[in-house]
Formats: sequence, C-alpha cells, structure tokens
Amino acid sequence: MKVSKVTLESVKKSLRIDYDYDNELLLEIMESAKGHLISQTGLSAEEIDAIPEMVYAFKCICGSMYGSREMTGDNIKPNPTAECIIAEHRRNYL
Repeated sequence: MKVSKVTLESVKKSLRIDYDYDNELLLEIMESAKGHLISQTGLSAEEIDAIPEMVYAFKCICGSMYGSREMTGDNIKPNPTAECIIAEHRRNYL
C-alpha cells in the first residue's frame, strides 16, 4: 500500500470512527499528515510512497492530529502536534 492510496474510509476504520460529520476535517488532517511526513523525512511524496511502512506512520500521525485538534490543552500548554508542525516550517534568520 502507498500513502497516496490511503482512503478516508481506511483512516476512519483505523481511528474507529463510524460517523461522517468529521469527514472534511479528516481529509484536511490526511493532507497535513502527508505534509508532516514530507517535512520530517525530506523525501518527496513519490519517495514516501515507495516505503510501505510509511502508511502505518501516516495513519498514526492522522490519529494523533485527530485526537489533539486544539492549539492548547486543558492546562494551556501548546498542542505537541501543532508545535512540531510549526517548528518544521520555522525559518532561522540568524
């Protein structure tokens, strides 16, 4: 299986989601998770597709993003997923 071939239904099954009202959010999360893999590895989408175990990593990232959708938690700490994504795209001009 390839990350590019993972369907919304497959992600929902992995996350044990049996309703449709979060479909749009899940599609956004799937795009973000793919970008996260690309940012973290430095590989292209095509290179990620060539590595079968990336599907598991992709679904885990989707689960993490879906489970922690808020920028802050109950105790006003930054969401670790959001922090990681922000850090990946931060530019250091020093």
